[in-house]
Amino acid sequence: MDHSELDKYKLSNIAMDSRGFLGRLDFKDIPFIPCSLFFISNVPLATSRGDHAHRFVHQYLIVINGSIAIETESVGGVQLKEQLIFGEARHIPPMIWTRIEFLELGTTILVLTSGDYDELEFIRDRSQFRALNSQIGVVNSMNQNG
Repeated sequence: MDHSELDKYKLSNIAMDSRGFLGRLDFKDIPFIPCSLFFISNVPLATSRGDHAHRFVHQYLIVINGSIAIETESVGGVQLKEQLIFGEARHIPPMIWTRIEFLELGTTILVLTSGDYDELEFIRDRSQFRALNSQIGVVNSMNQNG
């Protein structure tokens, strides 16, 4: 996978009135079938989460309060850093190393996933991730050169 598959979304169905915000996400807008949901909240300022990749699972991160910085690394070591704010979401395909930094107190994100939690599905060692990605890169170039 490469960064071209990291789609950024702005939730368009956010309404605000004197009673607060009402946000809606249509599952048809997610590029996979969600299997589970978890949230991350009350993370100390400038603390990071993630620092791993998934072998097969897709994730869809939605900022529902505050802001985060996402750092990703894909095949070939291509790195990307961006900020997401309230109402923005990001699709993270498999085999993308992801690190999330919480930029504001009170930031909360929801994460939809395409698979159930399975510790064996995680890649937590960055050198192992890079080795696997270099193998994927070789296979991809061989397929392109046909």
